[in-house]
Amino acid sequence: MNFPRAHWLQIHSTNPLERLNAEVVKAVRAPELWNAGPRYLQGQGTTALVIDSGIMPNADLGARYLGSLNFVSGEQQGADRYGHGTFVANMIAADGTKSGGQYLGIAPRANVLSFRVNNNQGQGSESDVVAALQWAFENRQVHNIRVVNISLNSSVATSYANSPLCAAVEM
Repeated sequence: MNFPRAHWLQIHSTNPLERLNAEVVKAVRAPELWNAGPRYLQGQGTTALVIDSGIMPNADLGARYLGSLNFVSGEQQGADRYGHGTFVANMIAADGTKSGGQYLGIAPRANVLSFRVNNNQGQGSESDVVAALQWAFENRQVHNIRVVNISLNSSVATSYANSPLCAAVEM
C-alpha cells in the first residue's frame, strides 16, 4: 500500500507502512481507509470517548487528548493510575510519535476524551458508567463524539432487559 505523502502521519520514512508493527491496525485493515482518497479517513475531526480508568497524557495522543472528567466518587484526579484506559486510548488514536511510526492506533488523527469511571484498582460502579454515558449523550454534538469505547466487565451477571447500563448504552 502506498501512503500519499500529503497525508503521512508525520512519520519520516520513504513508506510509513513498512515500519508499521501494529497487528490490530493491520487486522482491521485501517491502512486501506487511511489511503482511500479523497477523504483519507484517519479519524480527523472526530472525537473518541474512552470510558475506563482514565488516560495518562502522552506524546502519541499529544494535543488531540482533549481532557478528562472524573465520575469516581472520592477520587480527585482523572488521570489513569491503573493503565487500562491509557492502553485503550492509544489503541484507538496513537499517532506513532514515540515509536517512530511502528505503533499507530486505528484512527491516528482522532481526538480523545477520557471519562474515568474506575478507581486506581480498576474497580467502579455501574452508576458511574451510566452517569458518564448520560453526560456523553447530552454533550455529544459539542465535542463531536462519534465513538464511545467501554472496555469494562462486571462481577454481577444481569440480563440486558433489566440493566440500567444496557439502557444507557442503547440511548
